[in-house]
Amino acid sequence: MPEAIEVLPMNPFEKCPYCECTFLTKPDREKHIDKFGREQHEETFKRFHRKIDAGNEEESGQIVWSKSKYGNGEITIAENDTRLTRSIEQQGEVRMGMYRYTLSNDKKWIIRKIVSE
Repeated sequence: MPEAIEVLPMNPFEKCPYCECTFLTKPDREKHIDKFGREQHEETFKRFHRKIDAGNEEESGQIVWSKSKYGNGEITIAENDTRLTRSIEQQGEVRMGMYRYTLSNDKKWIIRKIVSE
């Protein structure tokens, strides 16, 4: 019997070279880099997201997240980001930057929780 070959999963995400953020597409990564700069910018990025998460109007086209009624993260409609929804369905969960993304049991909602600061 031939020896089994270990197949490693392909990473479908684009990593930012200046912080821990990951993206589904190169254009998304480039928009992020254009906004936060071509140098270490993780702290700037976190401050920006804290403003968005606090309801600041400076959202600039990002998906709108609402606090979960159970107080354990934030939610958005799964249809708002079909690429992320498909990735979660394939992998069970997705970790990008400081968030872990999962789907609700009925697959209608994307749930995100902070995993590190």
